[in-house]
Amino acid sequence: MDETYLGGKEKNKHDSKKLRAGRGPVGKMAVAGLRDRKTREIYAEVLPNTKHRTIRNFVLRHVKHGCVKYSDENPAYNGLLNHHTVTHSKWQWADGDVHTNGLESFWSRFKRGIYGVYHHVSTKHLFRYVAEFAGRHNLRELDTIDQLSLLFRWMQRRRLTHVGMEKAGPVYEPRPAVVLSTSSISRLGSGRPSRSLP
Repeated sequence: MDETYLGGKEKNKHDSKKLRAGRGPVGKMAVAGLRDRKTREIYAEVLPNTKHRTIRNFVLRHVKHGCVKYSDENPAYNGLLNHHTVTHSKWQWADGDVHTNGLESFWSRFKRGIYGVYHHVSTKHLFRYVAEFAGRHNLRELDTIDQLSLLFRWMQRRRLTHVGMEKAGPVYEPRPAVVLSTSSISRLGSGRPSRSLP
């Protein structure tokens, strides 16, 4: 379990856009993530904040009861059962199996993709970018043609219009999970996706 923040640096903002409210996560959107160590799949979600109640609800929604949980020392994770931490503030990145390195690696690729490809992401549509990158990560083991086949089958009878996007609610409104994963194959059809595109 881990979280990251996306948003521009204060020093790079136009003077009228500067918040002048401090450093760090001020004025940025929070994205929380989980990584299953068995399947190596990622689930990530945009959150309105990283307070204890918000993080706890996120974890309880997506983690099976009784699973072992690893995180950094963020106090928002305190009180979770089967929970082990590493102390990043004391330069402790791993303690045996206790680490968040897999998720930190995902955050690195996610941010590099945002800054390098899209350059700017609106907070309104951030959840779509998060789902895209988590889906890419979860399907990386498949051949390209299998990834595309699965994606096109998943997109059938779905339509996203400009009007529909304009009517979208707050960015942190709970949305159904749309992150593609290898387990999506069994939900979309039996066995491996066919090699022919739909």
